[in-house]
Amino acid sequence: MKMPMSVELLNPVLLPYLKMIIRKENYIHFFSHPQLLSPVNLNCLDLLLSQIKERYSISEPDFDTCD
Repeated sequence: MKMPMSVELLNPVLLPYLKMIIRKENYIHFFSHPQLLSPVNLNCLDLLLSQIKERYSISEPDFDTCD
């Protein structure tokens, strides 16, 4: 299954699937809009990153800012 990865779609049910994708593809790119984020989404992102950070390198965020 291919699907766009956005932080606001993160939930505890998707975490195992995302970890599998990262193991298989060795790469994942998230996109998001700050106004759509919830505490649950951010907690899931934190959990995912903490679980994969020892095995994979995590690049610095590339935030696009509009003036």
